[in-house]
Amino acid sequence: TGQSRRLSGFPDRRRRLETTDWTRDGRYILLEASGGNANPPSDAMVVDVTTGTLSRLFDDGTDVFGMRVSPDGRYVAYAATRGGETDVFVRPFPGPGTPIRLSSGGGASPAWRGSRELLYVAGRAVLAVTLDQSGTPAGTRTVIAEATLAALGAAGELALDVSPNGRQIVVAIPGDVVSPLLVISNWQRRLPSGAAAR
Repeated sequence: TGQSRRLSGFPDRRRRLETTDWTRDGRYILLEASGGNANPPSDAMVVDVTTGTLSRLFDDGTDVFGMRVSPDGRYVAYAATRGGETDVFVRPFPGPGTPIRLSSGGGASPAWRGSRELLYVAGRAVLAVTLDQSGTPAGTRTVIAEATLAALGAAGELALDVSPNGRQIVVAIPGDVVSPLLVISNWQRRLPSGAAAR
C-alpha cells in the first residue's frame, strides 16, 4: 500500500537499532541494539511482527553481532565476543538452546548457504562448515575463498552474503585508508610568538 506502520517500540532511545535479518515467513525481525551509556554490549533483539512484541533473543550479557536465521527458520547464527575474542556461534531459533561455537581462533559475519551450510569470515578467508540436524558441525571447516588485499569485515559488519541459489557469494572488502594531504601556507605565522626562531 506504500503506507508505513509501527511494528514495535524500543524503550531506550539512546541505543541504535539495526536490522540484521528476518525469517522467511515474515514473522520475526532480528535487530542489533548498540550504543548508549557506558557502552553496554550489543544486544540481540527480536520483534514478533504478529504481536508487536520486542524481546531479547539471548539473555546472557554477551556482545552479539550480525544475527542470521537459517532458511528453514530452525537456527540463528551470529558473532559474539567472549573473553576478548569474536567467534561464530549457532543456536536454536527462537530458542531456548545452548550455543555451539563454529569458528576457531576468530570469526564474524555468518551467512547461510542452505539450511545446513554456514559461511563466515575469518581474517582474509571465507570458510564453510556443514551442520547436522542438531546444528552441530558435521565436518571440518573448509576455506572457499581468500582475499589478497585486505582483511575482510569486522565483527560488527555484515560483510558476507549468499545469493538465493547459493552459487554466488558477495564479500565486502574494506577499501584502502588514505590520509588526506594538507597544504598549510604561512605556517610560521601560525606558531606562538618566538617559536619560529627556535
